[in-house]
Amino acid sequence: MNLRTKTLVVMLGSLFALMAIVFGLSSVLFLNSYAASEELQVKDDLDREIRVLENDLGVLSSNTLDWATWDEMYWYLNGENPGFSSAYLGSDTFSTLNIDYIVLIDDDGRVIESLSYNQTSGEVGDAGATFTDSVSGDAPLITALASPDGSNGLWILEEQIVLLASAPATDPESDLPPSGTLVMGRLLDQQELNRLSSLTGLPFAIVSISDPGMPAIDSLLKGDLSNQQMAIVQVNDSLIKGYSILSDIIGTESFILETEIPRTLYAQGAGTVAVILPTILLIGIVLGIVAVILIDRLVLGRLTSLHNQVKHIGGMADPSLRVSMKGGDELQALADVINRLLERIDEAQAELRESMARTRALFEAVPDIIVQVNRDGTILAVKPGKNMPLPLPPELNPGKSLGSILSKEFSSSVTDILELSFTSEDVQIIDFEYEMNGVKRQFEARVVAVNLEMAIALVRDETARRLAEVAIKRANEKLNLLSSITRHDILNQVMALLGNIYLAGDHCTDETSRELLKAMKTIGETIQSQVVFTRDYQQLGISGPGWLRISLVIKNARSQLDLSRWHILEETGEWEVFADQLFVKVIYNLMQNTLKHAGETADTIRIRCEESDVGLHLIYEDNGVGIADRARDGLFIPASNGEHGFGLFLASEILSITGATIAEEGSPGRGVRFRISFQPGTYRREEREGVLI
Repeated sequence: MNLRTKTLVVMLGSLFALMAIVFGLSSVLFLNSYAASEELQVKDDLDREIRVLENDLGVLSSNTLDWATWDEMYWYLNGENPGFSSAYLGSDTFSTLNIDYIVLIDDDGRVIESLSYNQTSGEVGDAGATFTDSVSGDAPLITALASPDGSNGLWILEEQIVLLASAPATDPESDLPPSGTLVMGRLLDQQELNRLSSLTGLPFAIVSISDPGMPAIDSLLKGDLSNQQMAIVQVNDSLIKGYSILSDIIGTESFILETEIPRTLYAQGAGTVAVILPTILLIGIVLGIVAVILIDRLVLGRLTSLHNQVKHIGGMADPSLRVSMKGGDELQALADVINRLLERIDEAQAELRESMARTRALFEAVPDIIVQVNRDGTILAVKPGKNMPLPLPPELNPGKSLGSILSKEFSSSVTDILELSFTSEDVQIIDFEYEMNGVKRQFEARVVAVNLEMAIALVRDETARRLAEVAIKRANEKLNLLSSITRHDILNQVMALLGNIYLAGDHCTDETSRELLKAMKTIGETIQSQVVFTRDYQQLGISGPGWLRISLVIKNARSQLDLSRWHILEETGEWEVFADQLFVKVIYNLMQNTLKHAGETADTIRIRCEESDVGLHLIYEDNGVGIADRARDGLFIPASNGEHGFGLFLASEILSITGATIAEEGSPGRGVRFRISFQPGTYRREEREGVLI
């Protein structure tokens, strides 16, 4: 499947998927929004109906309180107004107050009067035993009704819901205690519900919470309606109902208020969704088709042309060709990048050809044997060295294993070196002896990994060089021996000469002769010093440098001098430096110069280490007279003018072997301050095995 087809499939698929998602989400969001608005409306309706019901109870309580505080009522309950019932508790009172029951109860809880009103016939009669029993005795209802502040609420009586209100009978013109309780009731029958419904403009229904004819209510109760207080049920697409729990007069949740509204808002939303979403879908399809056409013309077609041009250049294998693309956009920029890449490939091929020619010439000129091996030690290729003194042995052929050619004890070492070259990616050097054409010869091999599976070894015949080194070493040993013998003889002769000069000076009385003898003595001591210096300088660099612990070097130098009256402050810690084995001579010469030149009042030498960004500095200080400015020039150059001798020159030479430097930074009158600086890589703090003195 080409890029055009993939793009069309992906875009169309994405478009339809996006439209489906938009359609689904829009449907859900729109309709859920309408449903949520309906639920809020139903809850508001329930709140309004509850407020109407509470207002009705408030009116009933107000009327009850007005009658209970009427003095005629008060004295009637006290038995002093016998004509009150016939005069005031007739049908007109019930009709005017819109009540169905009046009950008078004395202080002992006995029902004095229990009347009911028949709204159909307009007659007032006895309320009946059921109602009377409910409001007398010690029933929970009488407890609520006989409250000192009165009460009101719903109650169920003979399967009918009644609104009840009570108030204590008092005489407002006297301080006498209440003489009983007045209870008024109103049936919440269909006529009353219709009246309440007309006040709210909403369907109004109150049922018992245990009414078996309300399965939906039972289901809501199982869903913990008592904690929610209100519940909304979407009966179907055209009707939604709301329910709220109501408590009776004694505080028990006994009734449910029900209302319902038609789902006109939801129907309007469904109609809106049915119109808008197909419109969005149609617009999306049109825009998608337009986008696909534009992408095909502006991108895919031009990209196909660019692909064909690059494919043509690849088939011709000619990077000198170039692609062509116009438009001033990213595709033209891509074409420019491809052209630059082709240009670089062309240049790289020319450089590669030149590099291969140089490499071939270099390989031909290399005097070493070049062996190409794989990771397990199998020889892949061998190139003899230029002008080799002996031909290669026949066993050194491709396909052979190094382990089968070399001796057993050496074969394992070669295997380890070869593996190490692959893991460390560093050049590995190994010396070995190999017999070629019956002659044992010394070789040095430098092994380097080319990749993860191949390495190259440059094998050099070191036989002649090592024989020459041995010969030179033996010659140097003989020359050193001759030099030592000669130096010893010269020192003996100089010692004898100085002795004779001393004796001659003791017996000479001529002042001129004494001055000549003194000059001869100075010359002899200078010759003696120079000969001793040649002995130290001869040892310079012979043993080779190594890792030296500074604190141990200082300890060694101190042991060679009498520093009993001096305070030596050594603060070098665990620092080690890579220096010549004569580094102890450097410290020795600095201490010896302090003893000679610091002065009689000097008594402290401090040696410490300071690390900086440029390296490690060993600071040597004393509290002597310091070095005069006139003697500072040429301080580390050998001289025999009396200013200084060979010690500092020898110290500078010893340090220069490993790249260290020495400088004097003191001030006259404030002591000397020598700074010895070591370059990074020539000092360390870790405790390692090394050459320590």
